[in-house]
Amino acid sequence: MSSVVVVDSACDLPASFLEKNQIKVLPLNLILDGVDQVDDLTPVQRMDLFRSGALTKGHDAVSGPATTDQIYQYYMDKVVPNFDFAVGQSISQARSPTFDNWHSAQSDIQRDYRAVRKRAGIEGHFGMRVINSGTLFSGQGLLALETVRMFNAKSGKNELRQATEDFKEKILMFAVPKELSYLRERARKKGDRSVNFFSAFIGKALDITPILRGCQDVTEPVAKVRGFGNALDKLFRFAIDKIKEGLLSPYVVVSVADDPGVLLRYESYNELRDVANKQGIEVVSSVMSMSGGINLGPGSISLALASEKHDYKFY
Repeated sequence: MSSVVVVDSACDLPASFLEKNQIKVLPLNLILDGVDQVDDLTPVQRMDLFRSGALTKGHDAVSGPATTDQIYQYYMDKVVPNFDFAVGQSISQARSPTFDNWHSAQSDIQRDYRAVRKRAGIEGHFGMRVINSGTLFSGQGLLALETVRMFNAKSGKNELRQATEDFKEKILMFAVPKELSYLRERARKKGDRSVNFFSAFIGKALDITPILRGCQDVTEPVAKVRGFGNALDKLFRFAIDKIKEGLLSPYVVVSVADDPGVLLRYESYNELRDVANKQGIEVVSSVMSMSGGINLGPGSISLALASEKHDYKFY
């Protein structure tokens, strides 16, 4: 039986990992300066947009969920004819209707898949599950990588379902926005929900950088640090400490709304890579998704790892 992980385009992983692990990407929707389009941009296209100023003042950029019809058609075109079983993983249900739309599409896909498989000359049942990842961006990437590991270990469907549900509760995902003024503007445009989300920081001096947590369907500020670089140092050194304690997955996923090469400017990031390598942990870096870049701002960074202990003090 051939199985596949399907993520939405808010998931942060490099194209090489997606291709190597046959992870399929369901495009979300974008509105860029009033023009609707699906989020099927390449990493280079995303990086160029982040650097172009197209998300900053004077421009309008919005990310939105995949519709039920879009999800249905994607499965009928890309998934049903090529795989026997698919695990779909959405961005946090608390932050997007994508999971709800995916779940709604599931019954129609299960009703209609036989005709598609017959036309493709494929016999047998098609099965699918949809999981609310409860997390965002790099956290989604980490969940997808761990699910592929479970597939490769020949986990059964029921075992896989329980294991992924358990693992997603162990994910720690953090984000550091580059510009607090960008978050202020996003909050103003999106209304009360986003104002509440950043209530601890809106109106603060612009040299204060929040560290945000986005996991277990909760998105909240957990620390405030003077300066973007200092905030990153605290986050990367936190990850180093977690690696030394012992992780539940052999990956740390890092994304940036820019060229990933900029990460190498930070001594603490290079130290993170060195410590990870010695511990048999792979640091997977990529260009951030459009959803992440639009909501956090150009230059922002996201990091995810899995740990038994969910303590996150940033000294």
